[in-house]
Amino acid sequence: LSLEPDPGAGVLPTTSPAPRPQLMSYAWIVVLDSSGKLGKARTATFSLPTKLSELVHQGMELGAADDQLFGRVNSKQGSGTVGHLTAGLVTRRHLYHHACLLALIPFMECSRALYTPPQGPDVPRETQPPSG
Repeated sequence: LSLEPDPGAGVLPTTSPAPRPQLMSYAWIVVLDSSGKLGKARTATFSLPTKLSELVHQGMELGAADDQLFGRVNSKQGSGTVGHLTAGLVTRRHLYHHACLLALIPFMECSRALYTPPQGPDVPRETQPPSG
């Protein structure tokens, strides 16, 4: 009996440079099963306000910068920066929803056979299926 989820999923919120000082915000959703089959998708991307971008450029994590700039507490556990910037029209949960579904495509019955786990020497060891 294994208590490990198979497949397992991860969410990586991130920012990327745009014409300075503004940053763009988005997240990667990655799903991986024990055979090495991988699904990944990215959320929609939105631009961060200049003042928020400046705090992140100074080394502050986006959630902490959001809390400081907007006087919020633990915003990344709630609606997120996108929720505040859109007055709740798009929340962090909304933003991740479609990307999560799209990352699951390789595991869905209708497309499962079209996606095969990576094989061969160029595949990182942690994504290769166990031998034997």
